[in-house]
Amino acid sequence: MVHPSSTIPAPTRKRAGGKRSKTGCRTCRARHVKCDETPAQCRNCTSSGRVCGGYDSPRLPRATRGTVSPQVTDGFGWAMTSDEQRCFSYFQHHTIPTLLEMFESPLWRKLVLAMSYSEPAVYHAAVALSAAHEDAEGCGFALPGQARQDTWRQFAIDQSLRSFAILNRRRSSRDPKLREVMLICCLLYVFLELLSGCHENACRHLRSGLQILKEARAHRQLIGASESPVESCLVAAFAELDIQSPFFGSPGPVLCLNDEVDQYSWLESFPFGFRGIFDAQQAFAPFMYSSYRFVARCWPLTEEHRMANYDALQSEQRQLLSHMIRFADLCEPLSASYSQLSRKEQRGVDIIHAQQRHVVLEVSTCLLSRFSPTRDCFTPHYQAHLCELKSIIRKSPECPSLSPFPSLLPCLYAIVYSCRDYEVCLEATEELHRWTHCEGMFNSAWLALAAIEHMRLDFLEEEMSHRSSPLDTFATGMNEERSHIWSRIEDLRWRITGGRPDYLDEVLQASAYMKTWICVRVLQMRKARLNESFCMPP
Repeated sequence: MVHPSSTIPAPTRKRAGGKRSKTGCRTCRARHVKCDETPAQCRNCTSSGRVCGGYDSPRLPRATRGTVSPQVTDGFGWAMTSDEQRCFSYFQHHTIPTLLEMFESPLWRKLVLAMSYSEPAVYHAAVALSAAHEDAEGCGFALPGQARQDTWRQFAIDQSLRSFAILNRRRSSRDPKLREVMLICCLLYVFLELLSGCHENACRHLRSGLQILKEARAHRQLIGASESPVESCLVAAFAELDIQSPFFGSPGPVLCLNDEVDQYSWLESFPFGFRGIFDAQQAFAPFMYSSYRFVARCWPLTEEHRMANYDALQSEQRQLLSHMIRFADLCEPLSASYSQLSRKEQRGVDIIHAQQRHVVLEVSTCLLSRFSPTRDCFTPHYQAHLCELKSIIRKSPECPSLSPFPSLLPCLYAIVYSCRDYEVCLEATEELHRWTHCEGMFNSAWLALAAIEHMRLDFLEEEMSHRSSPLDTFATGMNEERSHIWSRIEDLRWRITGGRPDYLDEVLQASAYMKTWICVRVLQMRKARLNESFCMPP
C-alpha cells in the first residue's frame, strides 16, 4: 500500500506579492519583520529589548538586471539592510576592481576591504562611497559644485553620517587601531565627496586625515622603503591627494617634502633602481609635489613678476630637471624588464614614463610667456606626448571611471594649457571629453570645460594682438585656416557645455569655493584682461 504522502504533493508556499517595504527601522528590516514605525524608536524593538537602528533615508531604486552584483552577507558582526548589502556588494565587486584597474595597491586590495568587514565605521563609509560610485556611473559624474540631490546622494550622506557617528563614539577609547580606522574613513569620505562634485567637503576630510598623519609624524614613511607596504600605501594615498590639493584651493600642502627632494634622500633606498611599479610610484610622490608646486606658482605670474624673479625661478627649474634625470635613470630596470611584465604592469610603466615626460615639459615651459615663440620648439614634444597618452588609453581593456591616482588627466590638461598647436590641443580636449572619469581630485568633465575655455581665450588673445576692431566682429577678418580652427573650437565647446555659452560662469556661481582654484584664477584673469581691451564674444 502506498502512503498517501507519496502521491499527494505538498502544498507549495507562495511568496506574498506586492511592493517591498520602503519604510521601517533598520533593525526590523534586517530581521525581515513588519515594523510599527513608531517615531524615534519602534515598539517592536523596544518591547523585545533590541536596539532600534533608526530610519533610513528613502530606499534606493531597484537595481536593473545588468547591475546586480552577488550579495555579500557572511563575515559581518552586525545586521545589514538590503540596500546596504547591495551597495557593499557593488563596492567589493565593482568599486574596488575599478580603483585597482590602473595601478595595483595593497591599500585598496587588502587593508580597506578587510577593515570594512571588521570595522562598522569603515563598512558604512564604503557603502556610502559605492552608492556615490554607482550613481555617477549611472547618471554621469557631477561637475564640482553641481552635486545632485537625489536618492543616491541622500543614501550616501546617511551612510557617511552613520560612519562618522561610530567614530565619534570611539574617540575617547585607547584602541590602537582607531587611528588607522579614522584614516581609512577619511580617505573613503574624500572619494565619496569627489564623486559627488563636492571638492570643498573632500578637502576638509583630506585635511583631517593629513592632520592625523602629521601628528603621528607618519609622513616619514614616505621616505625610503617601508617594512609594511600596506602602511606605506596608506600614507602615500594621502600624500598623493596632498600634492593635488593646492590646485583646488586647499592651503598647504601639509606633508612637506621639500627637504627630502633637495637632498635626494627620497631616492637613497633605491641605489640599483626600482624593484617594481610600487617603488617607482612611492619615489615619484615627493618629486611630483615639488614640480607641481613650482608650476602652480609660475602659472598665475604676470610677465613683469616672472622677469623680476627669473634668476631664482630658473635655478629652481634646473634643480627639478636634474632630479628628473636621476629618477629616469632609476626607472631603467623597469624598462629593461618590460617584456616580462604583465599587461597591467606594462601599462603602469607606460603611465610612469608618460608622467615623467609631462613633468619635464611643464617644468621646462612654465617660465615662458604664453605666446613666446620659443614654445613652438616644444610642439613636437607635445605631439609625441599626446600620441603616447592616446596609446595608453586605447590599450586599456576597460577605461576605469575612478582611480585613486592622477595618471593621464593632468597630462592631457597640461597639453592644452601649454602647447601652441591648436590641432594638438583640440585632440587632447576631445580625449578629456570622451572618457568621463575621476583620477584623484581631477574630474575629466571639469578639465574638458576648463581646457576648451583656455583654448578659446588663446585664440581670442592672438586675434587681439594684431587687431584694433572689437572682437565681436572679428570672424569676418579671418583667413580660411583660422576660420576653420575657430569653428572647431566653438563646435567642441558647444558639445562640452551642452550649448550653454555661459556654462562656466554658471558653474562658478554655484560654487564660490572654485574661484580659489589656480586654473579658475588664471581663466578669470585672462577673461578680465580681454574684456578690458575688447568686447569679447559670448
